[in-house]
Amino acid sequence: MELKDLTPELVATGFSSFRYKGVFIDIPRLTTSVTDNGWIGPDHPGKATAAWGEEMLRTVADYLADFIEEFRKVALPVR
Repeated sequence: MELKDLTPELVATGFSSFRYKGVFIDIPRLTTSVTDNGWIGPDHPGKATAAWGEEMLRTVADYLADFIEEFRKVALPVR
C-alpha cells in the first residue's frame, strides 16, 4: 500500500494524518482517496476465506459484547 500525499508539502503519514512543516495534522479522508486500490491494512480481502470471516465475525462480536458489559459499569449522569 502506498499512501497518497495531498500535496508535495502535505505528506501522508497514515490513513488520515499528514506532516506539514514538521507538525502532524489529522485530515479525515475517504478510503478510496488514500490508496490507489482503496484498501487499507495488511490483510487484502482477495485472500479472505470463509473460515477467516467466521473467526473475524466471532472475534468482533465477542469484543463488542465485552465492551458493552464493561461500559455498563460507567456511572452516567441522571437527568
